[in-house]
Amino acid sequence: SMARVWDVVSGSVTATLAGHRGKVTSVAFHPDGAHLATGGEDSAVRIWALAGGTEVRALSGHDGPVTRIAFGPGGKLLASAGADARVVVWDTRTWTKKYVLTGHAGTVRGLAFSYNTNQLATGATDAKIRLWDLSTGRSTKVLEGHTGQIIGLAFAPDDRRLFSGAMDHTARLWSLGSDDVETMKQPSRVHGVAYSADGRYVATTSADHSARVIK
Repeated sequence: SMARVWDVVSGSVTATLAGHRGKVTSVAFHPDGAHLATGGEDSAVRIWALAGGTEVRALSGHDGPVTRIAFGPGGKLLASAGADARVVVWDTRTWTKKYVLTGHAGTVRGLAFSYNTNQLATGATDAKIRLWDLSTGRSTKVLEGHTGQIIGLAFAPDDRRLFSGAMDHTARLWSLGSDDVETMKQPSRVHGVAYSADGRYVATTSADHSARVIK
C-alpha cells in the first residue's frame, strides 16, 4: 500500500508515499521531476509532490484496479489503464478527465504515448492493440495478430513503428503506415518491451529470467 522514492546516488529513501488501500500496481514520474503518479488496486490514481512526499490529488476514474499509468511527453497528459477495460486520459493542468477510452474486452495492461503525443497505444488481455487519436479520443486502428494478453508497448522515436510484447511468446514490430508486421518468437512469455532512443534497437524481458536486445 506504499511507494518509496530512492536517491540513486546515496541509496537512501527520500520519501514514503502512503495512501493507497491495497497494492500499488504502477508508478510514473512527471517530466517536471517534481511530481509522481501511482496507481493501485483501490482503483485510484494518486499524484504526489516529491518534496515532502505529500499527496496533492486523488483521481477517481476506474471501477477496478489500476494496472498501468504513463505520462505523455511534456507531461500535459496522464493515461491510466485498468482492469475495467478502460483507459482514462487526464489533463494534468486541471486533473480532469479528457477522455475515457473504451473498446477493449479485457484488462488493459499495455500503455504507450507516441513521442509527438498525438497517439496513444493500448494493449489488453483480449490480445488486441488499439491506437487512439488524442485530438478526438477515437480509436483509429486495431492491430491483431497476438494470441495472448499484451503486456508491453513502445513507440519508435519517429512514431512510425510500434513494438509489442505478449504472453503468447512473441514480440511484434508493427509498421503503422502499412500492414507490415515482423514477428519475433521468444522462448517465454514477454513481460516488457523497450525501444532505444536512436531507434536502432528493441529489447524484451521474459518470464525465463532473461532480457534480449534485438537490432
